[in-house]
Amino acid sequence: MADWLNVIARHHKEWVSIVKSFGSDNAEDIVQDMYLRIHKYVEPSRIITDNEVNKGFIWFTLRNLFLKDVTKYKAESLRGYEAYNDECTIEQKQTLEVLLNKIDDCVNSFDWYDKMLYDIYYKSEQSQRDLAKATGISLSSLSNSLKTQKKTIKKLVGEDYQDYINQDYEWI
Repeated sequence: MADWLNVIARHHKEWVSIVKSFGSDNAEDIVQDMYLRIHKYVEPSRIITDNEVNKGFIWFTLRNLFLKDVTKYKAESLRGYEAYNDECTIEQKQTLEVLLNKIDDCVNSFDWYDKMLYDIYYKSEQSQRDLAKATGISLSSLSNSLKTQKKTIKKLVGEDYQDYINQDYEWI
């Protein structure tokens, strides 16, 4: 491990505590992902000055990884696991299908650019940074577009999603 990563790793318990404060049950994995991401993408001089860690930078990195983990988990549970689980009732499967159709309708109402970004980002394993490099779209523009899309979907389908989670299928 690079010496500069050892400086960051000295605060490992603090990083785990930060991720837990976000509400994650997956804190250790997210912190490990943070180490990998920093090693791969970040210059040491951006994080360490006079042998001190820029904790704000680490906090934002951990928060972004946590949010990506949550988004990925929700997408997987909605798209795959629950729909085909043998223990799901017919009502659950039908309601999930209605919910997924509402999300698809919402996404289909996006303009072509936002729809394309949504399809590429949420249906692939690419990070926003990787996607920005591959497409030539600035990272801030990409991030802002995805954030707006997420808010739109949450506004239009969020209540139905909560009803699904709470098993209030008759409200969907």
